[in-house]
Amino acid sequence: HFLAWQGPFGMGESHSEAAWAWWRSIGSPRHVCAPMVNNSELAFRLLVRQYGVQLTYTPMINAKAFIQLETEEEEMEEDVKV
Repeated sequence: HFLAWQGPFGMGESHSEAAWAWWRSIGSPRHVCAPMVNNSELAFRLLVRQYGVQLTYTPMINAKAFIQLETEEEEMEEDVKV
């Protein structure tokens, strides 16, 4: 038995009922393309949509690595200015 979930789809609705309600609310896509490392850029997602994929989404990013990269780029810019 699932516990009652007090989520956005109604009071006392089970988690699985809420999940299926959400799935139906986005059109019940049958073909989904999950993110792949280094292969989920916009161009790839648009390409698979042309071949019948109904739902694509972006991969998660490593926020720490993203911030570190941004900091390193700022440091390189400072070195160039000098």
